[in-house]
Amino acid sequence: MHFGDALPKLTEATRDFSGAENSREFLTDLYGNNSQCVDEILNYFRVRTSDIVDVSGLHEYMVQTNSTRSEFHNYGCRGFSYKFYSDMEGFPYRLRRTINLRMALIADCALFYPPRVRRYLRRHTANHYFAYDAPAIAFALGQQTRKTLHVFVMQSDLCKNGPTPVREHFRGWRKILFANIVSEARKTGRDVFLCKSEDVLNACHPDHPVSSMPKSWKKIYDGTASDFDMRLDKLPRRINIQLYDRKRPIYAREMYHLGFVKLVE
Repeated sequence: MHFGDALPKLTEATRDFSGAENSREFLTDLYGNNSQCVDEILNYFRVRTSDIVDVSGLHEYMVQTNSTRSEFHNYGCRGFSYKFYSDMEGFPYRLRRTINLRMALIADCALFYPPRVRRYLRRHTANHYFAYDAPAIAFALGQQTRKTLHVFVMQSDLCKNGPTPVREHFRGWRKILFANIVSEARKTGRDVFLCKSEDVLNACHPDHPVSSMPKSWKKIYDGTASDFDMRLDKLPRRINIQLYDRKRPIYAREMYHLGFVKLVE
């Protein structure tokens, strides 16, 4: 909920309640004069248009959020609400047919976001991908087989172009996106590969020198590889990391690797 110790307080206070309770008194007892916190919780959990909160529903939400928060903290992130799409449909750019890894974190309108963030999400239109009018917080594109997932690009339009409150709210997106990719891979015992930032620059801007690379790109690719203890391996055969149809191939000969299979040259 992003209000200091609000989460453990709410979880404990709602434990023995059921049904709807007189909410303003209930929440004011928890937060004192912090009217912003009280009003935001009321607006999200109120029963219809009354000043009543479904406390049992709130408690269930808090228990789930506590569990999720610990997962975020494992990656050094404060945390945010999202839905994970393991197979994006309708990506609005003409990708090569072999680009079959299309995954995203979606800012679903049914989830909780602070008012300033929610207002921005509602009017935000400059995004590569939307799912049912909900913008992608971040997305990944690449290639997958029965044995491997190769991630060529990870990007967040919200954190690249959004205002400070939005960027701060979704800070850590790269770790959460990649953690979900790794989770998908592990379900079927597949190894994960991630492009180096230099190869991404070559694919996106082949005429640009390495010195022109944004610092954020090194964090997104090389930094993520370091965070997940990936090693840089030479590939058995070069791989075309070009995303777009009818564009010249761009080949990578080594990638960051997460897995236990020894590559044979």
